[in-house]
Amino acid sequence: MENIRKKLELTTKFIAIFIGISYALGFIIWNIYLQSLGFYPDLFQGRFILTGIIFILVTLSFLGIVLLIKTIFERILPVRIRDYSFFEFKNDFSWAIRFGGLGIIIIIFTFIFSFFIFPTIPGYFGGAKPKLISLIGNEQDITYLKNFSIKNPSTVQTELLCSAYDDSNYIIIILEDRILALKKDLYKGFVSLPNKDYDKYAGECKDTIISNLMGWRILKTDEKND
Repeated sequence: MENIRKKLELTTKFIAIFIGISYALGFIIWNIYLQSLGFYPDLFQGRFILTGIIFILVTLSFLGIVLLIKTIFERILPVRIRDYSFFEFKNDFSWAIRFGGLGIIIIIFTFIFSFFIFPTIPGYFGGAKPKLISLIGNEQDITYLKNFSIKNPSTVQTELLCSAYDDSNYIIIILEDRILALKKDLYKGFVSLPNKDYDKYAGECKDTIISNLMGWRILKTDEKND
């Protein structure tokens, strides 16, 4: 009985640590992603845990591929790669150099994940794949959005828009020439519309997100104003 209790305690601690690490990783990734767009996420969100888990799984998959390549090369090359083990310390400073290099690799991979992999993963898997939504509001609010080149098929509804992120207070809309953070309480609803051009909108949405990440913003000037 005592042995079972210790195993349960150990399992509980492991789960708690894993969730904590996943949450921290998710928070970091969302911060990198949203700060590149000029915004900050709310601190407490359950989605961070799922994002962290996805990041861990992707990282482990990447390491698995690296180990597979290493194993293949060990069978091809006359000198075994394991003879030059990353963890074989030959002096007092080699461990610091090697783990420092490993830390740099992890940081670089985190940014690569945040900018190029994370935005392609659907939200239900913990990713930030943009959603196509239409805003519903009163005529005055929808008309006001025309100032930002947002079209509306009706007086109370906009066209499909590219939403990069939303929380309990704001929804972030990505346009070709600007990024908008709209308060949710100003609108009556957000819907996804069936549209024969949905794939076209989705492609444009993805391209717009990529062009805005890391400050790569393509500002288009109306030729009429030149």
